[in-house]
Amino acid sequence: MTNDTTGTVLRATTVREARDILTGAARRLESEITTRLPGDKDGQNWARDQELDLEIRVDWSQLEALDAYNGTA
Repeated sequence: MTNDTTGTVLRATTVREARDILTGAARRLESEITTRLPGDKDGQNWARDQELDLEIRVDWSQLEALDAYNGTA
């Protein structure tokens, strides 16, 4: 895990770690949005249209390794 002024970089070296990171990140993001924009949980649509700068990077080439492992490549 790497932290800087713009965010956190999480790296997985196993499929299990990747799934755990994705699940945890999704839960954290949902929690932060709900906490900071209470209108969203009240069903007010204005909160859903608030600007947000979110970047998620994925090295999709790693999926080829999974295909090769499963014999589907």
